[in-house]
Amino acid sequence: MTDCYENLDSYWTKTKLSTTQNIKIHCTAIIITVLKLILKPIRILFNKSFDLLANTNDYLGDFEALGSKRKEEFGENYLTESEIQQFLKSGIHGPFRVLATDEAEDLANDSDTLFHDNFHKTTAFGDDILNSLKVSGNYSINYLGFFQGSKYRKIWDVLVHPKIAQPLQSILGDDLLCWRSQFFEKNQNKKEHFGIKLALLENLIQNQN
Repeated sequence: MTDCYENLDSYWTKTKLSTTQNIKIHCTAIIITVLKLILKPIRILFNKSFDLLANTNDYLGDFEALGSKRKEEFGENYLTESEIQQFLKSGIHGPFRVLATDEAEDLANDSDTLFHDNFHKTTAFGDDILNSLKVSGNYSINYLGFFQGSKYRKIWDVLVHPKIAQPLQSILGDDLLCWRSQFFEKNQNKKEHFGIKLALLENLIQNQN
């Protein structure tokens, strides 16, 4: 998969801006700066704030459940009408168990093995980026695990598990497409560092009081 990725040095060489493009960009930046200076006193005069995202929610409308399958009719893991209404109100459904403890441990171990094998060189990044991640200390399954759900059956089985897919169908619609998958690593060392920082902060607050 990485064969299709171009070397970063050659990519930056090809995408280098021409003199004309640089002039256009600088001119645009100058025009925007001048407009901001002109608009600022006008905004202050009328006591108005200029916010492009102001009142955005007024135009989005209410979120509606698009799925037609309900537990009342189809059973299984689909949501009941009351569960859907609760989700629409709170944005939360669950918690619920998808895997047994031993299944989760097996999947974690298999995923760790895949990570240490570099997912058989099917990562979404070329060697240059992977080497940069290693040098910066950010080389982790968070990055190598992008889009791997469609390549490995055990991961895919979790993504399409009825306890996940069917509730989503009740909300998003009957036909679903998995756009991407990603791992989120909870590093024990980071948790320990966070705990140390939190303890230091608490001591600092107590000393100040």
